[in-house]
Amino acid sequence: RDQPRSRGLGDVYKRQGINTPAVDLAVIFSFYPSSCHNTFLDIYGAIEPPAWAYARFLGLYSALTSMLYGHDVGDHQLVSEKIYAVKQINSELLISSDK
Repeated sequence: RDQPRSRGLGDVYKRQGINTPAVDLAVIFSFYPSSCHNTFLDIYGAIEPPAWAYARFLGLYSALTSMLYGHDVGDHQLVSEKIYAVKQINSELLISSDK
């Protein structure tokens, strides 16, 4: 029997009944610099803009909550890594006020 080809991500959203791949795609924003995103999209394929935006939000949310947790437990390395992740995500979210 032919199995659908996995895209290499966890497909959590399918197993949990969540109707968006953004849950799995959030890892792209959490762990990979923005310079890798276009390469990822070339390999993964088309992603609807709302799903991509939601994935960005989830990546930011995950990074911020992990950073706060690291601060709470005194894990300076975790805080440092998550500050870097937030900066990576935030660089794409900022809107220039120069108009």
